[in-house]
Amino acid sequence: MVRHSIVASLAIAAALSGCRKPPPPLPDKPADPALADDWSGVMPVQPAQHLIFHVRKATDGGAETTLDVPERNLSGFPVTGPIRVAGKVDFDIPSVRFRYEAALDPDGKTLRGTVTQGALPPVPVNLTRSKPTDGSAGGP
Repeated sequence: MVRHSIVASLAIAAALSGCRKPPPPLPDKPADPALADDWSGVMPVQPAQHLIFHVRKATDGGAETTLDVPERNLSGFPVTGPIRVAGKVDFDIPSVRFRYEAALDPDGKTLRGTVTQGALPPVPVNLTRSKPTDGSAGGP
């Protein structure tokens, strides 16, 4: 019985994920190297998931970003962004319909925003800036 309800829930979620219009693509502009550092926060879902964005300055003058989600054994997943658009900072993973949209606090240490993915409702997530833990050169 439990197995059938889990399968039914997954089928419903899969069907609904096609109902929500995907977010528009990010503008074709380079990722912002001024945000180069680690950005981490907790997505308040059950179970809670830690999001850790690793933003590094790229040789082309932009930035390269990866995402770790330890609870999902995800490490080094490529991310588009951070892109600054109209006062917002966006990280995007089009292949899984994931977007983090936030505003950068004036002190430059916190991003306050929401995660959207597929048909799921937006989830508030704040990310805190920290120096890279892998020895990479960070931002300001």
